[in-house]
Amino acid sequence: LLDENIIDCVVMVCEGCGTVLVTESELAQGVGGRVSGLVETSPIPELIEQFLPNHVVDEENASIDQVEGFRLAIENGYKNIAITICYPDDGVILRELEKEYDGVNVYLFGVHSTGLTREESELHFDVCDVVTGCASKHLRDIGDEENIFRVGTSIPIFAASEKGEEFI
Repeated sequence: LLDENIIDCVVMVCEGCGTVLVTESELAQGVGGRVSGLVETSPIPELIEQFLPNHVVDEENASIDQVEGFRLAIENGYKNIAITICYPDDGVILRELEKEYDGVNVYLFGVHSTGLTREESELHFDVCDVVTGCASKHLRDIGDEENIFRVGTSIPIFAASEKGEEFI
């Protein structure tokens, strides 16, 4: 999506950096390709230096904050912003913030969702464009019950919106 200029920037989590802005598809794959449920990290200056200036949310503490990542993306002038989120409450906040900016499109990707409750899983489908099923019984059940477009079987990926279906 970055290569096709559909998305300008991806807000994602990187070990040793926290929330970062990624603008190159190879870097996105390298940063997020093998990350599994990262909820906290410590700063690694050598890694942080690899990012463009003003593309790490918190260089001092390497905190993870996807909402602040969105704000940083806006400050950097990005308009088509993909954001990975673990918590559906972040998605609610991000959808509200998206409305405040003309010409800004947010694409939410629900990731690392194994521990979500049934209610949180339903909200994930409501706010996200793409949802990874991980090992979540609730997400898989909802996907089956609502016959949501999906790819994959061992770890299904669901299209929770029309934009999500286009991505998949």
